[in-house]
Parts: sequence; C-alpha cells; structure tokens
Amino acid sequence: MRYLPLIFKNSVRNRRRSVLTIASLAVSLCLLGVVGALYTVLYIRDAAPALARRLVSIVSALGSEENFAGLCRAVLPLTSHLELRVPNAPAHQDALATARAALRNVAAFPTVVDAVGAARAEAVTVLLLAMADRLTPAQRATIGAIDEGAQIAAELNSLRAQLAALWDQAC
Repeated sequence: MRYLPLIFKNSVRNRRRSVLTIASLAVSLCLLGVVGALYTVLYIRDAAPALARRLVSIVSALGSEENFAGLCRAVLPLTSHLELRVPNAPAHQDALATARAALRNVAAFPTVVDAVGAARAEAVTVLLLAMADRLTPAQRATIGAIDEGAQIAAELNSLRAQLAALWDQAC
C-alpha cells in the first residue's frame, strides 16, 4: 500500500507511455479471446457429430455381440466421452458414494470388471444401463436392472436423453 502513490505518480508522469501500455494489454487480451474462439469453432465444434457417428457404429455392433464380455469391450470406447463430476461438498460425496454402491450392486458389475478392468467398469456399466433399450432382450437380461428409486436412476435418465439426442443427430 505504501508504494501505490509512487506507482500512480510515475504512471501519470509519462502519459503517452501509460496509454500505450494499457492499449497493448487490451489488444493482446482481445487477440487471446479471438484465438480461443477460433480454436473452439475450428476444432471442438465437430466433436458432437463425430461422437454421434461413433455411437451409431457402436450400437449397431452391439447386436452382433454374443457374449457379455464382448458387449462390455464394444462399449469401452465410449467411456472416454463420459465426464465424472468430482464434488467438493460432503453431501455430494455421499451421493456419489451411494450411486457407486448402486452400480456395484448391479448383477453384471463383476462380469464388467472382469471384461474391462476395475478402472473403467463403472463407466461401462453406466453406459450399458443407459443403452439398455438398444440391446437385445438376452443382453438386457444379462445386464440386470438398477433400482428405480436409487439416486443414480435420475442420472441414467439424463444420460439416456443425451444419448437419444446424439442418436437423433446421427440418424
């Protein structure tokens, strides 16, 4: 705080230098925003159609999978597009723990762990449950169901709606 008057006096002493410094900062921030927007438009905007095409190709391959391990491995590439929100509040952490427990109680979870590994088993199980309406009846019976009263049921419905929107975009 004791240097603030000194800084102000020095900046007022040479006004042209101060104006040019402020203008160069403004121009550089504007250029940074423009480059960021161009990057988003040119490289990120195509992610949704590409994901929709990938979803269609994976779902079409699901019907031909005979065993459950093959079904799990077919869904595995979609897990890279899932984003797990990491909560900070204790209530959110409790809800996440409850959702994970509900996933682990699904009948097919141990088989999914054996097929794809423990690191991605939760994501694959969530995707299989969300895409259950696109699977054959035998595949649905193998997966099992989740309790509709569970907290994860709302998240599954949201994921189903997002997948349906991607499916509609691709078809």
